[in-house]
Amino acid sequence: MVIFEAENSLPPLVKALLDGKRHFHIPGIVSRKRYSAVLGTPFVPAELPEDLDAVGYPKYEWSDIRNYRNYNGYQLIPITLSRGCRWSLCNFCGERFHWRRRSPSSVADEIEWFAERGGKLFHFNDSDLSGDPDAVRGVCEEVVKRNIKGITMIGQLRVQKGYTREYFDVLRAAGFSNLRYGIDGWSRNTLKLHKKGYTLQMIEDVLGHTKAAGIGVAINLVIGIPGETDKDIDETIDNLIKYRYLYDVVENLNTLILTTASVYWTDPEKFNIVLHEDKEKLERENPVVIPIDMWHSEGPYIDQDIRRDRLIRILDATEAYGIRIGGYADRRAKEITAGVSARS
Repeated sequence: MVIFEAENSLPPLVKALLDGKRHFHIPGIVSRKRYSAVLGTPFVPAELPEDLDAVGYPKYEWSDIRNYRNYNGYQLIPITLSRGCRWSLCNFCGERFHWRRRSPSSVADEIEWFAERGGKLFHFNDSDLSGDPDAVRGVCEEVVKRNIKGITMIGQLRVQKGYTREYFDVLRAAGFSNLRYGIDGWSRNTLKLHKKGYTLQMIEDVLGHTKAAGIGVAINLVIGIPGETDKDIDETIDNLIKYRYLYDVVENLNTLILTTASVYWTDPEKFNIVLHEDKEKLERENPVVIPIDMWHSEGPYIDQDIRRDRLIRILDATEAYGIRIGGYADRRAKEITAGVSARS
């Protein structure tokens, strides 16, 4: 099994297998025979590739690219400008990896290659697409310069300083039709608790610039983080209502998930998180996400029942004011309010 990024692990693994080797020690690889509790051999991660341009991009030479479509012809092409997260401070997030990026011309090459073969819709899957806002703009300027027409691009940016209306005009001219923002906590206190690094005024400014450029705006919200209060939920609801003209949809609306890669998990005591079983046992049995009924936070006390009640309050407000909830957010909200995800 190749763990994490595979460029520096997969080639030596393939060579070892072709050479008939059964026992080998390759960074980034887990082998059922080599790594066992009996042998006690530790996993060694591989070095991450730094020059992402040298990695290249997939060209699907082994198959007609038209096969990668739904039955109705729909094709969504995943693409990345960067890997990792330059910010890497949000307490709840498990995607806090070393950040690297490709050159704008390399990304434009990939977009152009797909566009010449009928590709139209591109989704940037970056954890931190705006880790270098100038690089995002550089991609868009390349797309415009090369006269790549008829494409649509979607991605998620961070709210941060330096954005202008003119910046988003460039993104719109290149084909960005929708942008998503991880607002996550729309109150003064929760923004600080999340360590988002921006203010309420910055949210208003960035959403306003994006919307004015003719780009659709989606937002994400996370409910029930340690330290959150009912007053914070009141303020979040007030801002959802007050600024509903600045966004089109709440795309992701979820109660806090305690992922084992987050700061909340690595140092739960710091955030007054109380685990209901031994930490090592919980992580061994739940290597990715700790079940929501196996922990709560204190100061103030918050468990999944309280998180669910706060979610319902927000849903009631969105319904009352005609605020659109996206498909994924709607499904998750229904699962949580129905109590069917008690161990997810």
